[in-house]
Amino acid sequence: MGPFETSEPRPASVEMGLGQESPQVQAEVKPTVNEGQLKNPEQVERVTQEAIKRRVSESQAAYLERSNNLITSFLQTTRGKFFDPNRLRDGDLKPEEAIFIGQVLAEVCQEPVSGMREKVDLRAALALIEQSISMHSFPKRGGENGPPDEAAFDQTARSRKLFETQPGTGAAKRESYWNTLVSPYVTPEVAKRMLNDKTIMLLGGGKSHLKEEMVGSGISSREVINVDPYVSLPEPGADPVMPWSATDPHLVEKLQSKQVKQANEIWAEYSVPAYLKDPEEIKQLFTNINALLADGGTARIWPTMIGDSGNETQNLACKAALMESLQKLADSGKYEIVARRAAGRPGFTLYKIPPEIVTATA
Repeated sequence: MGPFETSEPRPASVEMGLGQESPQVQAEVKPTVNEGQLKNPEQVERVTQEAIKRRVSESQAAYLERSNNLITSFLQTTRGKFFDPNRLRDGDLKPEEAIFIGQVLAEVCQEPVSGMREKVDLRAALALIEQSISMHSFPKRGGENGPPDEAAFDQTARSRKLFETQPGTGAAKRESYWNTLVSPYVTPEVAKRMLNDKTIMLLGGGKSHLKEEMVGSGISSREVINVDPYVSLPEPGADPVMPWSATDPHLVEKLQSKQVKQANEIWAEYSVPAYLKDPEEIKQLFTNINALLADGGTARIWPTMIGDSGNETQNLACKAALMESLQKLADSGKYEIVARRAAGRPGFTLYKIPPEIVTATA
């Protein structure tokens, strides 16, 4: 199946929540685009040119989050402010809507500009992440109280697809790797340009077949690696499994022994830190991510959760460990951190700024 050939119609937008666009997005779109004014493609292009332009200092991750809100706001101007973007399907797009979305997504693939750029203030993003941390319950091992094992994890969703949403009810129907970690809006060309020749590392990928799915969609990723200690027997055609924990202090050395050095994309969807309830493991997770993420790469984590230990003091220590880890990355000056929201839940991305992009200190 290709990106748009799903077992059921794929939502063209994520659950942003009506009226949740940022004031900045509203200011960019609504003063120039009024409901019912859009008559032809030329007019759409004229009134949206400045709003959709990717800023020099914007990473791809930051622009994706802003553009997701921008598109949602735009669709509400063409369909009314009470329109629910979750109910929009690809085939439902009006011509002017398709043109607008195409223009925005074209900006996603622009190469970052080398040279000096303004330092990004990460305090607001870190504050949003801290406010959004929630607790995640562990799968029980055969009804026992011990730590979860492979059988316990097999009771969870372990076969998420890249584009295809899964059968089920509620929010799970909207959960694919793409729409939770990247964007609810997708064209095959954008996916190809973002993922071609890239090494993708899954943390807790379960029974993933992403490489196989990408080939079927015309995407030529270099490699897909699944770091997961709870997959004893990979299925035929599954992504190669590295049977270690993402919190292993020796993970980097173990991966290097398998000729895996760094990844351009690191994806953790409903895995870590959602299943971690030890502060030291959370710190080690981000130490490993920092070592394994290539310059110019992006780590995408969704949702913003930590494991519920059942002990309030321990849970608070885990929250502190998560924020301490992110603050450490922010203080290094090597990262841009973006708080985001997808499928009704918060998440975040870590963009590792390439050394050729110099960040101004003032």
